Amino acid sequence: MEILSQVEVAQRLCAALKKPGLYISFFVPDGVDVGDIVKAAPYLSFERDMQVTTDGQAVILCDSDEERDALYEQTVGDDGSTVNGYDGPLRVYALTIDARGNTLNENT
Repeated sequence: MEILSQVEVAQRLCAALKKPGLYISFFVPDGVDVGDIVKAAPYLSFERDMQVTTDGQAVILCDSDEERDALYEQTVGDDGSTVNGYDGPLRVYALTIDARGNTLNENT
């Protein structure tokens, strides 16, 4: 038996498919509008990503490091974002993973 965290699953998936990825997770506290999810992570869509917005986490597989890094920069986490002006209460944790499964940057 092997028990893996969600981050470990994301690492293994990126390594197996040889694709860079972005692991994201978030929690919508009571009193915060769920619409803030797509403001803090504007690459998400309620229509397309309904399961992700319900689960509060996802692994996003990218075609390049540049694509992954652009998504990471748009994500408003505890550190904010240099390109996303959202300043509401919701924060989205983001962790970049390279195509070998190594974790790189996190926005905390």
